[in-house]
Parts: sequence; C-alpha cells; structure tokens
Amino acid sequence: MLPTTRKKAVATAVAGGKAPGAVAGGKAPGAVAGGKAPGAVGKAKRRPKVRPALLTGTSSEYLGKRPLPRVLQGRMVTLVLGPAGVGKTTVARRLAGLPTAPVRGRGIGEIVVLDADAVQDALVDRIARRRWSERLVDARALVLDGPCWMRARPAAVATLVELVAARAATGRRTVICQGDDEGTMDALLAALEPSIVAILGLRFPKGARGQLRFARRACDDLGIHRLHAKQASVVEPWGYDAVIQQLRKRAAV
Repeated sequence: MLPTTRKKAVATAVAGGKAPGAVAGGKAPGAVAGGKAPGAVGKAKRRPKVRPALLTGTSSEYLGKRPLPRVLQGRMVTLVLGPAGVGKTTVARRLAGLPTAPVRGRGIGEIVVLDADAVQDALVDRIARRRWSERLVDARALVLDGPCWMRARPAAVATLVELVAARAATGRRTVICQGDDEGTMDALLAALEPSIVAILGLRFPKGARGQLRFARRACDDLGIHRLHAKQASVVEPWGYDAVIQQLRKRAAV
C-alpha cells in the first residue's frame, strides 16, 4: 500500500490531468513566459534607410565667404538642381574649389569642368578605350555641367556612375549640374549609392525683399548706384540675368 501522503499527491495529479511537479500553464519548470528559452534574444531592430542629404537655398547662400555646410563637405557627390539661370554652374564651381591653377602630373589635383558635349565625348572615349581617362579619374574635383538625355540610356548611366563611384571611393569630389532634362538626374540618383550623395536644390529669392536685396548686391558688384536697384528688381520674368541687364541699361542712360 502507498503511504497516505503519496496517495493524496497521485489523486490530486489525476484530478487535474497534470503530472506531479508540473507547472501551471503546461510549462516545464524553468521555462520562460512566451515560449522562449532562458537567455533568448529578440529580433534585431532594422537600421534606418540611408538617404541622400537634401539642402535648398539661393545661390548667394553658397557663394559667399561663409563655410559650406558640413554635409556638402563630407559627401563626395553633389547633384545641383534648379531652374535655368539660378546659378547652378557658378555654385558647382564653388563646391569644386574653383578657381584654382592645375598642378603638374597626370592631372592629379586638377579641377576639371565638362559641359554637356564634353561629357558625351568622354563617354565615347571610355567605350573606345575600355577605361576612363586618367585625367578624369585623378582630378581632385570634377564638374559635369548638364549631362542630358540619359534616362533612356541605362548603359550610359551605368558607365558614368562607374566613374563617379570610383572617384568617391578615393575621396575625390564630383559635382553634377542639372541640364535641360530632369530625367538624367533622376536616373543618376537612382543608380548612385545614397550615402555618398548630397542634393542641392537652388531657387530664386522669394518675395520683393529678397529680390531687392539681390539687385542692391548686383549694383555693388557692377559699381552702379543703389538707386537703380528698386526698379530693376521688379523685372518680369524675374531672373538674375534679367536684373543685371536692367541695371546695365539704366547705368548706361
């Protein structure tokens, strides 16, 4: 016969359907709530997606003596966007460090500027020689001013990105200005590694005060009295070149 205490334990276990020593909830002793073994680690958090840096402003904000924003200094590829006449080429030259004198050697330390036609010639040369020109690869800074009509030419985009990425990997800056079509910049942006890209969107001054401020500054640059600034600043359609032309006409009267 079983001892009295043993009989009670067995009877209790049978009544509840549990084996002696079982833990409530059907878990073995030492099990962790939620079904995870002791010491189990949850899923790692997803890293935030890296995106290109984005800045905006007027060209004058990037042409003065004020230091450039750190993000423009730190990212090796800058896409300069904006309407015609907003100052993209001038700002791109500033970002590249121009003006500067080229140094001797295979273009090492040189700053190279290619317009849209020169970019096309460089692509043709790359295909013919099966490698990029050492002058473009080694240039301390490279400005591609207005490459265009590449959205429907994925091979040309990939070839150009090859050059830009290789330069970025060696710490060489490349600045690309928006040309006549927006499709090229969209295609390049989609193909470039986001972590090396900064996008600089340029705009004209907003409002009458901003436009008058530019006209007065243009008067100083041209050596013209500031009395001409107010009338020149209301020219339509408004643009930097249009204001400067008006100032020169008034100064010549």
